[in-house]
Amino acid sequence: MLGLYKTIYRSLPSMARRWVFAVYARFVRGRVIQRDLGGYRAELHLNEIMDLAAHLGEYEPDMCQAIDALTKPGMVVVDIGANIGIHALRFASRVEATGHVYAFEATNFAFRKLTRNAALNANLKLEPIQLALSNEPASNVEVDFRSSWRTDGSRGDLGTTTVNFVRLDDWVEKHGLTALDIIKIDVDGYEAPVIQGAERTLARFRPLIMIEAWIEQYSPGLADPFALLEAAGYSLKLMVPRDRDIRASEVLPLLKKRSAAGAESFNILATPVQAAH
Repeated sequence: MLGLYKTIYRSLPSMARRWVFAVYARFVRGRVIQRDLGGYRAELHLNEIMDLAAHLGEYEPDMCQAIDALTKPGMVVVDIGANIGIHALRFASRVEATGHVYAFEATNFAFRKLTRNAALNANLKLEPIQLALSNEPASNVEVDFRSSWRTDGSRGDLGTTTVNFVRLDDWVEKHGLTALDIIKIDVDGYEAPVIQGAERTLARFRPLIMIEAWIEQYSPGLADPFALLEAAGYSLKLMVPRDRDIRASEVLPLLKKRSAAGAESFNILATPVQAAH
């Protein structure tokens, strides 16, 4: 049935795809499965949009393609906002035994699922870490970050999480990292504080950065994360359409345009182009 669904789904225009996805979601809601996803195994709760999309091979295909194209054996990767670990596991399967993936997830709900998925792939160098990254350290902070998007439209009563906040700069120095090749950031609007807390790390290692663009990044009081990256000597490219250059000043207008068409976010690849100052 899954193969038939994929064939039908991929032959349809975008609006019809949403309807077919919703129908399939109702059919499998409540099921928990384990399946191989191309180099790793994951436990998927099919009442969650992320899990269901991963099951169908439709979860952020642009990010998956970028991970496959850019991740090499032996690389060190930091995944910030790893959630249940779909991308972190993909990274880990690509860096192989000589590399390492550090997967940061703040919420109790997602971290439990992340550690479960890491345990299903004990051969992979994936290290789950329950910390929140920001520009200022803080201890025992109660947060209500969202980490569940259910297929029935509800958020669910997940409760709050008490978590420590750290700067990536401080964490890298404390743990003695000597290499860092790729950083992935997806923290639902708080990307700017993460970048501000990683200035020394970016200047030292010049990693590739895969980052989600979302309208919440432009909430009052937050810096523009893409302007921060440009100031740090990074060039920006859209992942879709592939390799299209974009300036930081163009991100918000494009988000507004795509939001009007029903698309909430898109992914950007930031590449170092010069030494940071």
